[in-house]
Amino acid sequence: MQPAPVPGIRSSTTDLFKTQRSMNEKLRKALLQGELAKSTVPYKEVLGVAQGFLKKLGHGRLKAFIDEVEKEHAGERGMNYQSLITLRNNKSKRPAPILVQRILRDGMGLETEYHREADDYVYQFKDKEQAGAFDALKKLYVEQPPTEPAE
Repeated sequence: MQPAPVPGIRSSTTDLFKTQRSMNEKLRKALLQGELAKSTVPYKEVLGVAQGFLKKLGHGRLKAFIDEVEKEHAGERGMNYQSLITLRNNKSKRPAPILVQRILRDGMGLETEYHREADDYVYQFKDKEQAGAFDALKKLYVEQPPTEPAE
């Protein structure tokens, strides 16, 4: 599946943090009003799908995935081989919401926003279609045991 292009990557981290805070506030207000309840997913569920995706990539295809992402999103940091292996093997000592978001975007073509709620992160999908696609991927990657692809 070809990931959707991301419009306008910001070069300034200050602008990025300001935008993220603004989005988080909008999401928080919408959640309090009950508008977004059906298209939000907790971090643990999204993490399980991301781990399943990484496990299904199989041996040798992980580096190719990273190279493809680097070509498309030059300048972004954080997606490297070691971080993906740590996440895949569930050895991460703390949550990695940005990395999980990038796996959803670049590996599965799902656009999300996330924000912190109490002690956990919550992901918001762009629309109901993307939430439905996530549910289908969840069945594929989490509810079925991952198998190594034939080489």
